[in-house]
Amino acid sequence: MTRAASIDIGTNTIRMLIADIYPAGTLTPLRRERVITRLGEGFHAGAMLGEPALRRSLKALDAFSHLLQAYPVPRVHAVATSAVREAVNGADFCSRVTRQTGLAVKILSGAEEARLTLAGVMASLRAADLSLIVDIGGGSTELILARNGLPLHTASIRVGVVHLSEKLLHSDPPSQPELLSLDAKIHEHLDAALADDFSSSLPFPAPASVRLIGTAGTITTLAAIDLKMTRYEPDRVTNHVLSRAAIGAILHRLAAMPRKQRTTIAGLEPGREDLIIPGAALLLHLMNRFGFEAITVSDAGLLEGILIDALARPRTA
Repeated sequence: MTRAASIDIGTNTIRMLIADIYPAGTLTPLRRERVITRLGEGFHAGAMLGEPALRRSLKALDAFSHLLQAYPVPRVHAVATSAVREAVNGADFCSRVTRQTGLAVKILSGAEEARLTLAGVMASLRAADLSLIVDIGGGSTELILARNGLPLHTASIRVGVVHLSEKLLHSDPPSQPELLSLDAKIHEHLDAALADDFSSSLPFPAPASVRLIGTAGTITTLAAIDLKMTRYEPDRVTNHVLSRAAIGAILHRLAAMPRKQRTTIAGLEPGREDLIIPGAALLLHLMNRFGFEAITVSDAGLLEGILIDALARPRTA
């Protein structure tokens, strides 16, 4: 048994998992932490991450590093994803993290992020013959087509909930023209990304034998709302099946509410009340595009995949 921790520095949320890892690749979580820092606030590809967002994120990571001292954790694996890999000052931010917290951060490519997400999801769900895994993030959306748990094709689409919300949804609640613009923008991104990437690997609509699986904050939050959770329970979220109709009903209800009222909805994590609308819309577009009527949810994903992958690699001095 090996004890280790993984940290995911995302565009919207920074998360940490401390777990015991067993040789068979199973995990026993000891502690989970998450802080919404909006690292990608106001960011667009090729620009710089803003100083206020950097400071918020550094503060969260500093708190994580102190928390790790309470556990005997010999190995810590920290990664950064969409916003950091696309930012001009992404590498500088990682250096600041190391200087301030002692945490070494690896910037993942889109392909690496997809591979590790798949590993984490497959550790929590039974592998289907063919699966399409969806991870909707703050700055990008990852799609992984897998057969029996092994990747066949991946796509990293440069569209995420933080960017969509900041650029398109300014009214409270969103106006009808804004929601129409949101739909048009999502449609545009998916057309550009999927026409070439997936048309030869997975036809539209997808065959009935393909299982759709969703992970990460947007989709797990939709599951928690559907389950009316007053306290988030990972084990209940994993394997929960969300119908396309249920997602559409949640989107319709939340889009009609002012942001403050959305904070009263059971299952909606504070800090996601603006992001859940573009997230649900993006998921619905993907389901419509591929012809899926339902999606199976996995609480496990990138954090778990990082640890499983680290166990499989030889330890270096």
